[in-house]
Amino acid sequence: MRARVEIDGLTYPLPRGTDVAALRERIEAAARAEPTFVSFATSDGLASVLVHPTSRVFLFQVKASDEGSLASDLGGLPDWDV
Repeated sequence: MRARVEIDGLTYPLPRGTDVAALRERIEAAARAEPTFVSFATSDGLASVLVHPTSRVFLFQVKASDEGSLASDLGGLPDWDV
């Protein structure tokens, strides 16, 4: 699975093998407390994000294909013919 997390409108691609459930638990715990930094690996480095009770967080997981492109992982992208 390929995964990414979006926090307050910023998207962070996660490296393969990330324990998404553990990251979700850490973000949930931070959202219940005073504003707290949550640090995690991204596909191109490290991120530390200040999470607070009103943070908007989305976790996405997409099945990864052998081809490894986003289009193939999503089952192809539509041709809008624009």
